[in-house]
Amino acid sequence: MKSELIAEILNRGKDDWLDFAEVMSIVRTHSRIDEPAAIALSVELICEMLEQRSISVGDLLKRGETVAFAPWDGPPRLIVERIHANLINLGHRPGIGEICWVSTV
Repeated sequence: MKSELIAEILNRGKDDWLDFAEVMSIVRTHSRIDEPAAIALSVELICEMLEQRSISVGDLLKRGETVAFAPWDGPPRLIVERIHANLINLGHRPGIGEICWVSTV
């Protein structure tokens, strides 16, 4: 199942950046697991894709009228730790644009 989820995330990422909420939505739709499990699996999949170098994780920055992707520096382990910290600090269900953005490479 993980490979199908990764393929779907990468496929959707061809057209635009994905936020964490969309990654989680893909996981929930295809696996039908509860929200805490979907969050955990989303982070796990992001980690795997980072290790495979098939994605970058970062923020979106608005510069005038344009929006640019700004990747986070560091190895996958540190990026995943940052995602976990963002989830803990959020205190509610991740919404659009929260936690992180994913860019396919």
